Amino acid sequence: PCFFGNAANANAQGTVSRVALSIAGDDEELPPPPDEEDPSPPGALLFEDDFSAAVSRGLGSEWTVKGLWYAKSGRAISDWDGEDLALALPTSCADCRVEAQVQHFAEEEAGLVLRAQGNARYSLVYLENGRLQVRREVGGSVKILGEASSGLSSSWGAVTLSFSARGAGPVELVASVNGQVRLTVVDSSSSALKGAGAAGLITPIAGVWFDDFTVHALE
Repeated sequence: PCFFGNAANANAQGTVSRVALSIAGDDEELPPPPDEEDPSPPGALLFEDDFSAAVSRGLGSEWTVKGLWYAKSGRAISDWDGEDLALALPTSCADCRVEAQVQHFAEEEAGLVLRAQGNARYSLVYLENGRLQVRREVGGSVKILGEASSGLSSSWGAVTLSFSARGAGPVELVASVNGQVRLTVVDSSSSALKGAGAAGLITPIAGVWFDDFTVHALE
């Protein structure tokens, strides 16, 4: 943000305005006002999983996983210090929103993915310092499209993350924490992921808890 002051002279009382400017380049970040409610009401429910069925290896027949995962006590749990990626097979969509409860105990990062297809995906990750990043990942190349505060004082506890994608170029990506929008990014680059893909979970560490996973179409 930039701050602009205005006063008649050096001794007069003036005003200060806070203005958010877009970032030059292929990708334009549009930070929302604090505590803005999620503007994208969900449409039809495409998929949900509360992980109530215990699974010792993987997350069940409706998921494809990379790394190690298991389901226990109503949670999906990562079990590999490496790339743990779990994609819900019935969730191929373009304009949709994924939501889940995530708890990484202030360790490294964990989050959600959308439009995952092959080696490409958009991801929302919740960092150990409590900040959020929206990324575009293609073939091992990672582009950070935007970063913002989660608005929380600690990253230890469980949070509900929501991540939506809309559009076929440019693509609008919206990240929310506990129902409040924290980051909006517009990916207008030639590398934008314009087609449908799977939604899912991602983390590079073992011991992360996920719960109450849902995917909705956007109206």
